[in-house]
Amino acid sequence: DEPETFFGTMQSLDTFLEPLDLPIMKKAGVKIIRFVFRWSSVEPKQGQYNWKVYDRVFEECKKNGIIPLPCLVRIPDWAVNPDLKKSAPPQARDFPPDKIEYYTDFVREVVKRYKSYTKYWQIWNEPEAPQSFHGGSPEIYAELLKASYKVVKEIDPDAQVVIGAPYSVDGYSEKVSKLANKYFDIDGIHSHSGVEALRNTINSQNKLHKSLGIDKPVWVDETGYRADPKDPIGELTKAETVIKKIV
Repeated sequence: DEPETFFGTMQSLDTFLEPLDLPIMKKAGVKIIRFVFRWSSVEPKQGQYNWKVYDRVFEECKKNGIIPLPCLVRIPDWAVNPDLKKSAPPQARDFPPDKIEYYTDFVREVVKRYKSYTKYWQIWNEPEAPQSFHGGSPEIYAELLKASYKVVKEIDPDAQVVIGAPYSVDGYSEKVSKLANKYFDIDGIHSHSGVEALRNTINSQNKLHKSLGIDKPVWVDETGYRADPKDPIGELTKAETVIKKIV
């Protein structure tokens, strides 16, 4: 089930999955799909799980021969430190768990349930962004990554853990790579500008790996352009740029 190429897509499958979505992706040659796996939807109350939505997602992926890459995010209210949430700005939508084991218990249940569908698991998304990991730090994220990696490998030794694509904001990515270099298998990166910016991001991450003695693949798991008809950059130009990024 190795992707033949890194031609994938990103979609919120739990909220926008239409009957023809995955068949069309399959026809287009998509081999892998990254999607938000909302902890808050699956475990709204501690220890009480509702798998209905994601059972469908994984089954549809299997039916269409597309490999799932779940991004395990969106903390439920019960797992957040109430003081941290109370002091957070309105745009903050994700927080570090009050206790790491809250998250790793969730990770354990998810991997146990869906390990036959995929071997790829991404731990959080853009933790350097204030809205995505409010109150966190490179050190806190590194500890979360380490603990999650151990749980994933305990359940499925062949699984591949993908880092949560932290940007190099104030050296965030460098710090995480140094602190947790033995606790991920694939380095996820994001780039939403032009082709040259993407190339520079890939090159800088590869240089970082080399400087730290890390020999692991780098995956671009988010890139593209915002679809906005009012944007002065035309839609055809955006489409052309996305194709250039892929190739």
